[in-house]
Amino acid sequence: MISYIGPGMSGGLIALIISIILSFFTFLVAIFYYPVKKIINFFKKKSTR
Repeated sequence: MISYIGPGMSGGLIALIISIILSFFTFLVAIFYYPVKKIINFFKKKSTR
């Protein structure tokens, strides 16, 4: 027999999936964007001297 999963459980599952996806994209931003931004700013400051 199939168990009943109420609407609260599916809402929690949707919130969990969205939070995992958002944390993955935040991880990508932290790994790639900030170091690249620092390197770009370093070369901009170096060229203006």
